[in-house]
Amino acid sequence: MFAPKRILVPTDFSPGSRAALDHAAGLAERFGATVVALHVWQPPALMRGDDAVSIAGQPYQTLAEAARQRASTAMDEFLAPLIEHEGLWFRRQLATGDPAATIVDVAAGGAFDLIVMGTHGRTGIKRMLLGSVAEYVTRRATCPVLTIGRACDRHELQPPAPHV
Repeated sequence: MFAPKRILVPTDFSPGSRAALDHAAGLAERFGATVVALHVWQPPALMRGDDAVSIAGQPYQTLAEAARQRASTAMDEFLAPLIEHEGLWFRRQLATGDPAATIVDVAAGGAFDLIVMGTHGRTGIKRMLLGSVAEYVTRRATCPVLTIGRACDRHELQPPAPHV
């Protein structure tokens, strides 16, 4: 029987990512696994990570620092509904780079047993222009990948019910 101990959940903070996190939490609870939520930030092509920016009322910081701070805050908010659930072990990780390639690299380097990720369900021209991170990861990951499709996008994130 497949019993994952380390589950990677890449997130872009979308409803699909929420559904994936919910599914991963259920698996983690069942198998006593650790869930690592990963957010990968890709800097815009015309900006360098060391470009300085100023946010009202705050000192200048590099674009990379500002993005990491914003991603960290978004990650905290994203994980808040589950982070305090007794019996679940969550970790978070932030990275910079191409999301698809970085997810595959993190999964390979972190000895993960499973990747659980949401899909946006793009088709046609949008898929051609934006690509499919889930497809890339599924084709290149060295561990199983569970994708949660568009039908789950409206799924409310609910902490798993405690075992009695």
